Amino acid sequence: MHELSLFAQVPLARHAQVLNLLAGLSAMQPLEVYARHAVFQPIKPVVDTNQISKKKQTGPYQPQQLSLIQLVEGLSRDDFGKHDKTLQAHDGDAGMADGYAATAVASAPEQSNWSTRIQEIPEPEIKNLILRRVTEMPLKSADVSAYLDDDKYRFISEYYTEGHRLIHRDVILHLHRVLVARPLPDADTMRRTLPSLDDLVLMDASGAFLLEARVRIEDRTKPALVAVATERLLSVRKELKGAVELRMPERLSMDTRVKEGR
Repeated sequence: MHELSLFAQVPLARHAQVLNLLAGLSAMQPLEVYARHAVFQPIKPVVDTNQISKKKQTGPYQPQQLSLIQLVEGLSRDDFGKHDKTLQAHDGDAGMADGYAATAVASAPEQSNWSTRIQEIPEPEIKNLILRRVTEMPLKSADVSAYLDDDKYRFISEYYTEGHRLIHRDVILHLHRVLVARPLPDADTMRRTLPSLDDLVLMDASGAFLLEARVRIEDRTKPALVAVATERLLSVRKELKGAVELRMPERLSMDTRVKEGR
């Protein structure tokens, strides 16, 4: 899947006005959405190139380029301040009582609200909007624990988003802002208990919101699909012009590739 997107910053003082504008444009009521984002770096396995059969080699060994991985959990307002059942069910902390752990595992739902999201660096050829490959996959409850394996993934950080989502002619409009929790003494792993909304801190102290407008296409190789998606996204930008200025961010600021030695 590929996404085409544009972004705009909305000052706090204009939030209600812009939200009403988007509701009128899309002819729908804004849907309140919350999410938790945990960022992981995959750990590159050690490859002994001497063990690679020369018969199977067709050229010089090229290490695979890795990208940061986001685990995204859809939340509701009521989820904040409570234990995360999916993480607790697979928690290996020594402090968890055996009986409680067994109960948690037994009661853990097979399906979860978690999904993985990998965003590749935007394509350099496109100059008027962001176009990049995005891979999303829903996770079962048992699959979440794989990302808690220190041998395979390194926890980087986590943050939360609050806002509203609307849809206009296949363009997803997400007006949101980023919240972070105060650091824990042991901040190298995901929280098993979600902080309350009151305990979260705005990443942007001004309270400004970010409007993301994006369109998804399944087949990047079909020029007609790209053209239609581009037209719809640029049409929204034109409709909002004068009220909200949707722009293309600096491409390299959206680089999620894992750097050597990182």
